[in-house]
Amino acid sequence: MIPGDSTTDIDPAWVDVFMKSLPAMYRTGVLTGNEEFVYASTFFSVGEELKRGAPVAAIRRQTSQILRSVDETDRSAYEKEHFAALFARAVDDAIEGRPPCILH
Repeated sequence: MIPGDSTTDIDPAWVDVFMKSLPAMYRTGVLTGNEEFVYASTFFSVGEELKRGAPVAAIRRQTSQILRSVDETDRSAYEKEHFAALFARAVDDAIEGRPPCILH
């Protein structure tokens, strides 16, 4: 790489691969929305992003994009809302520094 050249196709170092994979798995039907898996994976991934220096505003933007893509799936409203609630709660808990908590 030549110093000073910008590469727009490479994500910042803080982007966690799992935050990309989880929504893709949901959209394709591989993931059904298992509570513990969705919450724990998201909570851990956001925590890792924060450790790597992700700005909270960027995580919030990423979360909004993910939730919009989930909403565009052909899944039932209940399934989409269930996934979105777990996902958003995990993001909020990680950002706020709260201990992990699975909703029931």
